[in-house]
Amino acid sequence: MCGGDPSFQSEVESLIASHEAAGSFLETPAVASPEPEKAADALVGRTLGAYRILSPLGTGGMGEVFLAHDSRLGRKVALKLLPEALSRDPERLRRFRQEASAAAALNHPNILVIHEVGEAEGRHFIATEYVEGETLRDRMARGRVEIEEATEIARQVARGLAAAHAAGIVHRDVKPGNIMLRRDGYVKLLDFGLAKVTVERGRPLDTSANTLVETTPGMVIGTVAYMSPEQVRGDPVDQRSDLFSLGAVLYEMACGRKAFPGDGAAEIMTAILRDDPPRAGLDGRLEPIVRRCLQKEPADRFPSAEALAVALPAARQVADATSPPDRLPAAGPTRLIVLPFRMLRPDAETEFLAFSLPDAIITKAWAPIIGTGIVGGLIIGFVVGRWGR
Repeated sequence: MCGGDPSFQSEVESLIASHEAAGSFLETPAVASPEPEKAADALVGRTLGAYRILSPLGTGGMGEVFLAHDSRLGRKVALKLLPEALSRDPERLRRFRQEASAAAALNHPNILVIHEVGEAEGRHFIATEYVEGETLRDRMARGRVEIEEATEIARQVARGLAAAHAAGIVHRDVKPGNIMLRRDGYVKLLDFGLAKVTVERGRPLDTSANTLVETTPGMVIGTVAYMSPEQVRGDPVDQRSDLFSLGAVLYEMACGRKAFPGDGAAEIMTAILRDDPPRAGLDGRLEPIVRRCLQKEPADRFPSAEALAVALPAARQVADATSPPDRLPAAGPTRLIVLPFRMLRPDAETEFLAFSLPDAIITKAWAPIIGTGIVGGLIIGFVVGRWGR
């Protein structure tokens, strides 16, 4: 597993040991119920505060999620309940409230909207907007995600992360199951249950909106397959950790396989720390972006989520330009737009051509010459070659 390196194997085994001792936050629920489906069904029809529970939506490590009806405003909501056993656990309860305070402080089209945080009949809950659609995990299970769709999904997630990072919040659990695709094309980032509020040097913390959370050194939090190397090591993380996770998600969308596969947590964590994902099947237009996101050192990644969001449409435009059209366009007049040339190096003798050459190109006298394509290309090539020297 560790390539015959005893010291590296010892390091990974130590990380796994601390991970298991601290408690796993993987895909499986933190507290196993002997009959989870029956427990969820028992809540259907009950009313908690202003919310009547209609049906279960899912279960995760931090609680059960139900579709509910808000009697006050007459709308559907997603109601996330902390399991009763965990409500008596101060640490779990703190993290549940942390999710609420972190997410409620954010207001962005690509982040799930929090309606209310409350407690009724001894049950702690968060009421959020109900998103009609599917998770990215479900979308990928249906088939290949084309480059245009993949880059648009990643761009919207990056925009949501940029808003969270601007508020000093690191998500720490970016994965396909926490990305919701609405039917109208909007992408929503869910579940800030593992979010960590950070404080930049010299920047005050708004304690009215956020909760500063200290993470125990060496504690591994997140979903293993999408962790950053610093998460695997249990080191402090910043916003660049989320960019690594989003890079792993983008890779999986583009290739149809996980960036860091393995038969267990130990193998996956080893791959994250040491290996680069295989390039086979990764579109060359996305490869530079994915490679930069998945750099082992945070300083080598994109400097911000906003920078990543700006880079992604460029890859999509290149894809559009290089993809063959479905059919030839209908015949019609050809239009040519000629902009002023820009001198690469100052040259007083040819500076006048910056504007005079475009004017000459668009006159009728030049039209037959430019129409040949070859002659026009030679003229432009001559000018560019002379100015580029």
